[in-house]
Amino acid sequence: MLQEQLDRLGQLQREVDQAVQRTAERRSASRGLRQALLARGRYARRPTYAAPAIQSSRPTSDRGQTFHFAHTFISKRNSQAVGYRDQTSAAAHQSYMERPGVAELAESEVGERHVVSFGNLGETKNERAEFWRKVEQSEGRKARVQCRLILELPHELDTAGRERIIRDFCQEFEDRSFPYWAVVHAPSKHNDRRNYHCHIAYFDRPARRMEDNRWDFEITEEKRWANRKVATVRPHKQPKLPDASGPKWIRALRASFAQAANREFERAGVTRRYDPRSYRESGISKQPTRHLGNKIAYAESLGIDTKLGRVNAEREMDYQLSAGTLRYVEDAARMERILDTRGTGDAPEDAFSDDLVQLCQRYRDLSAQAAKFEKRRAVHALASDAVGRRLDVRLNFLSDEADRLITNPPRGDDAAALDIASALFEEKLLVMSAHSDVAPFRERCTEISHTAADRVRALGEGRRQTLLQISGIAPWIATEIGPVQADTAVQKDADPQPIGIIDLGDDILDDAAVDQAIASRRGQTNAEELPTAAPDLGHTEALEELFAELEDGAGSDPVTEPRPHAPDRAAHHSGTIPADDRIADSGNRTDEPAATREEWIEDPAPSSDRHADPFPGALSLRTPASTEEIAELEGRLSGYTNAELRYAAFATRDASELHEDGRAAARHGAALRVVVDLADRRGLDLETGRHDPAIARDPALARQHTDQAGDDVVARLRQMQQRRHRAR
Repeated sequence: MLQEQLDRLGQLQREVDQAVQRTAERRSASRGLRQALLARGRYARRPTYAAPAIQSSRPTSDRGQTFHFAHTFISKRNSQAVGYRDQTSAAAHQSYMERPGVAELAESEVGERHVVSFGNLGETKNERAEFWRKVEQSEGRKARVQCRLILELPHELDTAGRERIIRDFCQEFEDRSFPYWAVVHAPSKHNDRRNYHCHIAYFDRPARRMEDNRWDFEITEEKRWANRKVATVRPHKQPKLPDASGPKWIRALRASFAQAANREFERAGVTRRYDPRSYRESGISKQPTRHLGNKIAYAESLGIDTKLGRVNAEREMDYQLSAGTLRYVEDAARMERILDTRGTGDAPEDAFSDDLVQLCQRYRDLSAQAAKFEKRRAVHALASDAVGRRLDVRLNFLSDEADRLITNPPRGDDAAALDIASALFEEKLLVMSAHSDVAPFRERCTEISHTAADRVRALGEGRRQTLLQISGIAPWIATEIGPVQADTAVQKDADPQPIGIIDLGDDILDDAAVDQAIASRRGQTNAEELPTAAPDLGHTEALEELFAELEDGAGSDPVTEPRPHAPDRAAHHSGTIPADDRIADSGNRTDEPAATREEWIEDPAPSSDRHADPFPGALSLRTPASTEEIAELEGRLSGYTNAELRYAAFATRDASELHEDGRAAARHGAALRVVVDLADRRGLDLETGRHDPAIARDPALARQHTDQAGDDVVARLRQMQQRRHRAR
């Protein structure tokens, strides 16, 4: 169940905190390491792993899809200078927009490559930065000096198409003689590959260049007043336009950008469209998410949960749980009201024939079932995100940061960087273990979500064809219902086939966790287990509703029965398998032909076709596995040395995390749990490579494998660092 997965994440939270505390309290720990792990900074801040991190959705209306359009401005009152020559950050923002390596490269008709960066501020970067300094000098104490736009560009178009959109949109500034500069940024390796966007900085006062190439607002004259006082005036400075400020101006810019994008969509044959209206105007029930800002967005990119991040996650869950089903529920209710008009005089005389009544009832029932399946799709998709998305983000950060500290440590601080990298590596191993434990649950949720999405699409096609038949008999009903909207809430993979009323209790998956078979074979010991209660996170109504959706159908509806999760990690270390996870031996399964069964173990020994294996040495175990199959795998592993077992564990771990096939990754994860259990029985610490027979659960087995001496991670990292220094 979902709550059990969150309990596992709560257990991970305690394990990480305890590991960090042990590292900081080591006698050999330096003062810098203690401060980095326990004081303040990005290494001291760690996630609340059970806090949900939900992927943001993009609502769609009857006219198109919403898009990101941010308009801000700075003034001498609200912006601080970043240089001794500047009064505000205007010039610095211009340099930020044009920093090297971020602009998208385009190719002209003659084959010349150029960056998509254009405007009328000047020919060089220095000239454009100097323009904003001149604006600062010419404006008053609290005046607005720079307006900024960030526009989302469609990734479906090519570079030329995106450039045409921005040039068409910037005609708004050309027509008003506004000085501006626009730069199209391409995605970097640090963000989404679809993250094409444009930065525009413009001055909302009309300006022109004079004959001496100076801007009109920078020309000054001295004027003597009647009281003999002398003042400096700018005789050519133009007034600001009254229609180019305020909310109406921003809405007009947003509409102009949507029109330019939609023209390019139509030209390229792309079905997507931009809708410039607000959520309220579009009839979208989603509460807008809040802007995170640079610092909070960076913290979220490290996997750290924030208050604003939780607020946005709550709003996303509320929307995704209700938005997809709303239109189906409304269509069913609308058709029910039409059926209720029979015999009341509100409908045309003799309007309802038997065939028409059956078609209307069919449309109503199809809409009701589409609402149920759409709800099921959303719930399971959200469950997968709530359990594993933060783990994914944190693992990426831990891997990248540890590699950076090892390969490129801060100058003069190599030892501290190495200690921090070791601590991050230890946290990474714990996170990977939890990631493997929740992987079966996430895989099952994904499969259920995809199956429900297929049924929603098929029901949508059935609704469309039924409405066509209704319109041939009673056009007034089809007019009142309106056209059947595309099922935009789900991914469109293939052309749907129409279906009729189906049984909501159809079984989709009937899987079991391999750890239950291990439990039935091993039994339960008296070792003490760690508590597994999740911390009180103050979950919102959206998350509680998600719990309820999964809990309600667990008994009668096989679709919502989640796969049993992996046993408590404490049980691996203590030899204890929770009694609730035991099942009877399933070795006599006959529901799958022997000829179709996949080979469930890969020999880590070299072979002639090893180069074709993306994860050489990785083990896999069929799920669900019988007790005999697990025993056979353990028998094979018993011949491995400690070094070979550790190698197999790392290779299998990588395969379970990185394999593109979800089912294959689950099989690797099942084998990994067997390897971890065997290592604990030997007294082998897979994290450090140290073998201590004194702590082994099976002393006889431990004495058979004493081949590997301690291989401390820190020692290996220091050796790598020494080799790197010698290479210099």
